[in-house]
Amino acid sequence: MDVRRKRKRPALEGKAADDRLDYSLTLKPIINRFWRDTPIDDENPEIVLAAKARLEHLVMSNPGVIFSCRPSQPWETTFVSAGIRSLLGLEPESLLANPTAWLNSVHPDDKQDLLERLAGLPSAVSDTIEYRMKHANGEYVWIRDEMRVDFDAAGTPREFIGYWVDITSYKSLEEQLIFDAFHDPLTKLPNRALFIDRLNVSFARLRRRRSYRFAVFFLDLDRFKSINDRIGHQAGDQLLLSVAFRLLGCVRFGDTVARWSGDEFAIIIDDVKSVKEAKTVAARIQSIFDSPFPLQEQKKFVTGSLGICIARPDYQNPQHLLRDADIAMFQAKRDGRARAVFFREAMREITLNRHKLESDLRHALAKNEIVIHYQPIINAQTAKTAGLEALIRWQHPTEGLVMPGDFIPLAEENGLIIPIGNWVLRQTCFQMRNWLAKYGREHDFGLSINISARQLAGRFTAEVRQILDETGLDPSSLILEITESSVMRDFDRAASIIKQLRRMNIRVFIDDFGTGFSSMNYLHRLPVSGLKIDRSFVAALSPGNEIFEIVKSIIRLAGKLNLSVIAEGVEKQSQLDVLKDLGCQLVQGYLFSRPKSAEETEEFLT
Repeated sequence: MDVRRKRKRPALEGKAADDRLDYSLTLKPIINRFWRDTPIDDENPEIVLAAKARLEHLVMSNPGVIFSCRPSQPWETTFVSAGIRSLLGLEPESLLANPTAWLNSVHPDDKQDLLERLAGLPSAVSDTIEYRMKHANGEYVWIRDEMRVDFDAAGTPREFIGYWVDITSYKSLEEQLIFDAFHDPLTKLPNRALFIDRLNVSFARLRRRRSYRFAVFFLDLDRFKSINDRIGHQAGDQLLLSVAFRLLGCVRFGDTVARWSGDEFAIIIDDVKSVKEAKTVAARIQSIFDSPFPLQEQKKFVTGSLGICIARPDYQNPQHLLRDADIAMFQAKRDGRARAVFFREAMREITLNRHKLESDLRHALAKNEIVIHYQPIINAQTAKTAGLEALIRWQHPTEGLVMPGDFIPLAEENGLIIPIGNWVLRQTCFQMRNWLAKYGREHDFGLSINISARQLAGRFTAEVRQILDETGLDPSSLILEITESSVMRDFDRAASIIKQLRRMNIRVFIDDFGTGFSSMNYLHRLPVSGLKIDRSFVAALSPGNEIFEIVKSIIRLAGKLNLSVIAEGVEKQSQLDVLKDLGCQLVQGYLFSRPKSAEETEEFLT
């Protein structure tokens, strides 16, 4: 017999008639969905009941939840499987007794979208929706709801059938992946990508509302590398975490603090009413450095340089705001660090010129534009030449003679100081060897060369040894001048290098002495040969004033430690007279001679 033939369906009797599951509303569409290949003869109740039994077992043992509801508002529940107990901690009967309870348990933020999707389901036929429902314990569970419409023969929606699956762990993983993609792994602050996205949002608001303003801040920690080098990267990470925490305390809800890169932080202050308000925020940010940071069981004071740019309607691109805040931050660095600087239009031109100068500097050595001048060092008592200091100059093809103060900081920043410094050392050693060979012992003096802090960070002593071998210069004729600030930047490393140089019979002088920190305290720990009194002290030197007492103390200290002293920047006879009275041995400055080319210096020596 063909059991697939359609016949008039009799009413179900017995247990089937009393079953809570309404066959016409629930079982038939579900049977049609899950048991399409099952032979069903509506006139043979046994086949239907057998299929129904198999289906009930499938529905009740399924780890998900099968449910159905009426196809129109208020979408009352008509069936819920037993899986609702593990999914939401509810009994199926409780939802059937209150048919609209399932909608009331949907998260308020998700409910409107769900209602709109339910309203559109008849035309869509099926849909997959993700939303949150409240568990009996009060927590929300993420579910995926796969819904379809069951139509009658006339094409009228008969009911909605859905399948709920718990996707909470999947959502948690998804949210974690999204969070990781847009947040810094160390500080958990927004990263560069999320910052730019929020910057674009603020910029779009600026374009819509002409009265709206916001500010972009760029913060760079000063000398952060020294923390990593001296204390360790773990201490550096600890510092970044502490700075991030303190920065969050400086802003309001809705503002953005992001880790831009390395030791740089970018901040968006929303809805800034005036420059005064931005200055108040800047002061709060600067104040986070007023107290020390705990680093590896130590407490260290750290400073930061802050650049600020306030958005205006005439900005055409949000990236320009970042550029200008960055320019202001670098201006703060050049002004001495540990300060906040607001962007001004003039800074952009200065920066463009600086970038051009930096680009030209990269080719200066190859084009033989770097030149060396020499300034005599004079014995204050006999007025005879006691040495020469090599001073670098840049003969720029269009700018003319560029002084070191205008390009050495650039070379320090981009690392060019290392090849330039090595070239200067090699050239001057060759020159000094030739002069000594030409004049014999008639001019028995040393050659002083300034050494950069960046040079000390490399293979410096090996480079010096190689250059001395190449040039044949006696190491005792070489004097290397290292600034006090370079020594204090990494004292232990500087002390180690100075000891290595002294073992090579090279003399080392501390340049700009008195301008650093704890000068008197560290001096006895360094095997140096002499000190150079900074020109700022010489310029202000006058009998009886405070500077006089400082210079007097330096000269006396050097005498007790058996160190030579050179006073630089002597331009007046009165300064020379005071220095001679104080017992200063060596002096240099415009009073005796300006720096000269090698040819002019040879005439001077002759």
